[in-house]
Amino acid sequence: MVQRKMPSIRDVAAMAEVSHQTVSRVLNEPGRVSAVTRARVERAIEVLGFRPNVAARALRSQHSRVVGVLVASSSLFVAMEGLSILELALRERGFRLLIAGVQGADFASMSQSVEPLLAYGVDALVVAANERSAGDLARELARRMPVVALQPGISVDDGLSSVAIDFDAGIAAVVEHLLARGARRLLHVPGPQNLSTVHARITAWTREVTRRGLPAAVAQPVPMTGQGGYDAARRMIDDGVPDAVFAVNDLVALGIIRALSERGIRVPDEVAVVGVDDWPGGAQTTPSLSTLAQRFDELGEVAASLVVDAIAGLPPRTERIAPRLIVRESSSNQGGPDRVRG
Repeated sequence: MVQRKMPSIRDVAAMAEVSHQTVSRVLNEPGRVSAVTRARVERAIEVLGFRPNVAARALRSQHSRVVGVLVASSSLFVAMEGLSILELALRERGFRLLIAGVQGADFASMSQSVEPLLAYGVDALVVAANERSAGDLARELARRMPVVALQPGISVDDGLSSVAIDFDAGIAAVVEHLLARGARRLLHVPGPQNLSTVHARITAWTREVTRRGLPAAVAQPVPMTGQGGYDAARRMIDDGVPDAVFAVNDLVALGIIRALSERGIRVPDEVAVVGVDDWPGGAQTTPSLSTLAQRFDELGEVAASLVVDAIAGLPPRTERIAPRLIVRESSSNQGGPDRVRG
């Protein structure tokens, strides 16, 4: 079988009836080429199925047009929405993503996992791993390259840009909602505290409940699974049932509701329950689940802008995105459609 030869830049130039230098400008500096010529070249690229040699272009331009992303294997599916939007937004700006996953939560594992991205010569790095050690790595790498961190606890004082969900605003809305329905004994069930978002939620919860003049009760950390919530609720029942529970995520919240139901404790009549993430099935559970919806789509868009600005050498920025409180049956005695706040 004869192997089909991959089209070259000169093949594109011949079909478009331009020089190969013009094709190169269309690929690297499209603003320098007239719209008519650019359209002709782009049409030839499409017809021939031409694919630029990224490595060669990187050597010539000193820029790979590739952004590295470090993600944790423990990331839940909801965060993938943000990465998808990030990829689309950067692609529109002429960049590609190169993703590396990390298994361990310690700094050494993080450092080892990021090496392939650095070896490729990425123009910037997005640290999307949730572990707090990933934030430490981001701060260190920012001394020598553009870095954007997708986690709380990082500011411009650390020398890099960051974007994260504003849990201060989100949890303030949750606490206000629970107090409005008459709850006074409030409990937060957190996840593993090595995660930056978990730490941010505990801090925001403690600050807000204390500000309201109530005890800031926090249960022991649990795995971020339905079983983790189920086990937490069993302990909670033995220690004394609160008026309301704010769970680290929706899966934990659903596990809590199941355990309470098995003991004959009614949700929301006796205990209100609120989760985080707006899991797609949460609106169909019985009772339907109140939740703090994180705006991962907006997070991805903002992250893309921060990456482009960082590559351009602009000063770092800190962006925070307020989540939406969606009130459903698990924390409200009122029927009808979901009520969205924020």
